Amino acid sequence: MKPRLSLPLLLLGLISGPTLSFADQAVTVYMDSEASNIQAVISEAEAGSPWALFDLGSWYYEGIHGFEKNDRRAFNAMSAAYSFGHPLAAEYLADMYWNARGVNRNPEKTAKLLAAYVRKKKEPAYAKTHALIGMMYAIGKGLPQNEKQAAAWFNKAKEQGYDQMELDLLENEPSVCYNLGRYYYEHENSPEDVDKAAMLLHKAEVRNHTEAALLLGDIYYEKGDFQNAAPLYLKSAMDGHPEAQYKAAQAYYYGDGFPQDYSAAFLWAYEAARQNHAKSQNLLGLLYGLGEGPKKDIIEAYAWANLAVFNGEDSQIKDNIEGNLYPDQIKEGQIRSRSIWEELDGDGITFVE
Repeated sequence: MKPRLSLPLLLLGLISGPTLSFADQAVTVYMDSEASNIQAVISEAEAGSPWALFDLGSWYYEGIHGFEKNDRRAFNAMSAAYSFGHPLAAEYLADMYWNARGVNRNPEKTAKLLAAYVRKKKEPAYAKTHALIGMMYAIGKGLPQNEKQAAAWFNKAKEQGYDQMELDLLENEPSVCYNLGRYYYEHENSPEDVDKAAMLLHKAEVRNHTEAALLLGDIYYEKGDFQNAAPLYLKSAMDGHPEAQYKAAQAYYYGDGFPQDYSAAFLWAYEAARQNHAKSQNLLGLLYGLGEGPKKDIIEAYAWANLAVFNGEDSQIKDNIEGNLYPDQIKEGQIRSRSIWEELDGDGITFVE
């Protein structure tokens, strides 16, 4: 004989509310068109039937079949269904713990409930559960942060027709959007994945994530969309990012997305070069050598190009300048390189001419 549960509070009162996306997938064996069947569910739930408890919990959760939404009662019913072995109750409970519906938010409880699915012992019944596991991996709450696993679970959700997982990422978690966007950009190859990366990076960028602005700029630049790329480079450059400063300098120098402006190109190349950004030091050599932006100064041009080589840049600019200098000018340029290096503190490395 099944044990009888005392659930009077669970069965009292009605409130209204919205439904969850996987409501239509719930296992419902009783039709709300027949009041006698609904009463049968209530009676069997009170008697401890896991199937009746599950149905009752889902009705309270969704606010369907004449039951107004009540998260606390849904949680009580689902907890009872789970304790009596209903195979789908764990997915509902995991969602409730994650989203604080009827219970305090507890990512660790969510992870514990979904442990069997994470270990791939069985497949979740609901696409929403796939997305939930993906979010846990993406955010690093309840499960270790792992962008590869997050993407894999999100893709499983999409295969089942659930394609809103990115919208579920916490809007106040720009680093999560950046990490996942970067993963899609760097490790997935389809145009759809690149678009997904751009969407996630945009979420982070509008919340002032510097790295996201830079990477989103790269995506636009690779598509030939300089008008959108250049402002993103400039935004990241203004936050002090040397790679972004270099790319902003290039945008101004070539007129890609900005009106051509050698002075602005020099300004941003100089900012990055002072952070020991080798490509920017090389660009400064070019600008000084041609007198585009700063006043033409062949010694300063050689000094910066020489420093770029020391920092690992393969500089044809240095070779071209050196071919037009006298030995004493080369020596002067090397001394100037050493002086700049010392000004920049050189990371404790001795400058070798």
